[in-house]
Amino acid sequence: MKSIEELLVSKGIIPERPPSLDAKGHRIDIFPANVKGRFRTARNIVYTLLLLLFLVVPWTKFGGKQTIQLDLWNKEFTFFGTTLMAHEGPMVFFLFGVVVFALLLATAMYGRVWCGWACPQTVFIDGVFRRIEEWVEGNHIKRKKLADAPYNKEKIFKKSLKWFLFLVISSHIAHSIVAYFMGAQSLFWTSLEGPKGHGTLFIFVQIFTALIAVNFGWFKEQFCLVACPYGRLQSALMDKNTTTVIYDYKRGEPRRQNKDIPYADCVNCFKCVAVCPTGIDIRDGEQLECIGCTACIDACDNVMEKIGKPKGLIRYASEAEVADGRDHKKPFNTRALLYALGLLAMILSLAAFVYYRDDVSTQVFRATDSPYQISQSAQGAVVTNHFKINTVNQGSVGIDELKFTVDDPDVEIITPQLQSNLKPGEQNWMHVFLRLPFSKLKNGAYDLGWNLNYKSKNEKTIKGRLKIIGPDKIKGK
Repeated sequence: MKSIEELLVSKGIIPERPPSLDAKGHRIDIFPANVKGRFRTARNIVYTLLLLLFLVVPWTKFGGKQTIQLDLWNKEFTFFGTTLMAHEGPMVFFLFGVVVFALLLATAMYGRVWCGWACPQTVFIDGVFRRIEEWVEGNHIKRKKLADAPYNKEKIFKKSLKWFLFLVISSHIAHSIVAYFMGAQSLFWTSLEGPKGHGTLFIFVQIFTALIAVNFGWFKEQFCLVACPYGRLQSALMDKNTTTVIYDYKRGEPRRQNKDIPYADCVNCFKCVAVCPTGIDIRDGEQLECIGCTACIDACDNVMEKIGKPKGLIRYASEAEVADGRDHKKPFNTRALLYALGLLAMILSLAAFVYYRDDVSTQVFRATDSPYQISQSAQGAVVTNHFKINTVNQGSVGIDELKFTVDDPDVEIITPQLQSNLKPGEQNWMHVFLRLPFSKLKNGAYDLGWNLNYKSKNEKTIKGRLKIIGPDKIKGK
């Protein structure tokens, strides 16, 4: 016995292949129409803010530092004047947890709202590249006619101009992304020096620019359909109570076929299909290709307004709402509530970690030369160990009077170099030699407490422990 989906496919109601592919599996170019409405206006505002974040913020400074920088080379992550270090495991875990739980909660409550409103693929295509296409080639009808037309002077000129602009904006996107990791100031001066001394970086940025242009300018919606793993995960994260973009089939069916047959509210104008960036028909139910961009909602609302019908034939609703005919929103279900609690826990934990972390991060490493040295003094044999101390100013103000001490007065501290102050975000490697009488060693080791004293807004001390090692016994003793 055939399933409902198989019956719908056999009758041609639901296509058996994605709308962007023909019967032979070849790609069909999609030219979505522009649409106006309340969701389009809201998305324009969100896109503008995100584009500022993507393309402007990495070139700005806050508190003397780059506003946001993910310096993987030095393992430093700066956010609005606060520098976090990669060795701070809880910070990395909590940041990752915030992202994961936020995405889980958003999907459980509003489906693919991330894809339609905040994903860089959507933001750049819909907010930048499609606007360039409209400016150069015209509306969706003119763009389709131009694509189907044979190559002539007009088509060559418009295609060349469009791709030139694509490459220009792609170059800026590539440089902005690299600036997040390399640092905008460093990238700027490196770019002025030319590719001669920075060939690897130059080639990488050019390849990155080309990939961005091809992805946003040509691959477009195919990335969402065939390459993005998130679309395949949504079915596991959504249920019948998830609020998403949905067609009210109870109100819309039967659709208008001709003027002599009675029909419901759907006039079968296909406006919802014309504006869809992935080319689907939302009336066929929830589909993998739907990115939840709300373009079909605005298009349908405009038609309903013109024919004097209530808006909301296509709207944000859940499957349960449409099936039950309910107009109210269902509160959190158990799964969404658990995601929300997990997100809150991660945010509070991250905030507490950042608030209570020390302004100075200090790590003591044993140097890689000889583990110890034996020498003689007036008091007898002494053991010397070489340590390297890494000190990083993680705060937003400078620190002064940096001083390394140990708990045992019999241990001599020899520091060939010592930096007494650190600017915000600055780090220093300090070489320290610790010397103590051999008689203090027990079984070839001596446990010792150390202190790093510094003055920031007030005087503070960081404490830790290390081991001084040596031989079990000295020859001749």
